[in-house]
Amino acid sequence: MPTLWRQEDGVWHPTAPSGFPKEEILHNLVETAPNMLPIVGAPRLTIIGRETPLGSGLADLVAVEPDGRPVVIEIKLERNSEAKRAVVAQVLSYAAALYGMTAEELEAVCTRYLEEHNFASIADAVRARISPGHSTKRSFGQTCRPIWRRAAFVLLWSLMTHRLI
Repeated sequence: MPTLWRQEDGVWHPTAPSGFPKEEILHNLVETAPNMLPIVGAPRLTIIGRETPLGSGLADLVAVEPDGRPVVIEIKLERNSEAKRAVVAQVLSYAAALYGMTAEELEAVCTRYLEEHNFASIADAVRARISPGHSTKRSFGQTCRPIWRRAAFVLLWSLMTHRLI
C-alpha cells in the first residue's frame, strides 16, 4: 500500500493516518479542489452552492459540470453503522428535489453562494472557473434543460474515516 512520507529534522518518516475532526474540514477541501473527488473520467466541476437548501435539507455542496449536469456532494464522517444508509437516503432526497427544477430555480437556491463569490449566475461561475473567455451560443439554462429532463445527475457521497497529514 502506498504511504505518504514527511521529513522532520532531516529524517523521513511515514505519515500515520489520523481522523478528520469535523466534516467542515472536508467541505472546505472539496470546495477548493473538487477535481480531487474520485469520479470516473476527468470531470470539471464548478461549486455553485454550500449548505444549499434542497427539499427538506441542506446539501453539503452543489456543483455543475460544464454541460449543466448538476452534482450533489454529501460528506459524512463515518461514526456509526447507519451512516452509509443515512447519507445515501439524504443524497437521493436532494436528487428528488432537483428533478424537474429549472436552471433558474437552481440559481435562485444558490444565489447566496454565487453572490459571495462574485458571480452573477451559474453560467458566470462555470465560465470563470472552468473555461475563462469561453463563449457559447446557447445559454447555460438552454444547455442544461435537456439533461435535467432525463434526470442525469451525479450524486456523490463520501464516508470519511481518516486523512493523511
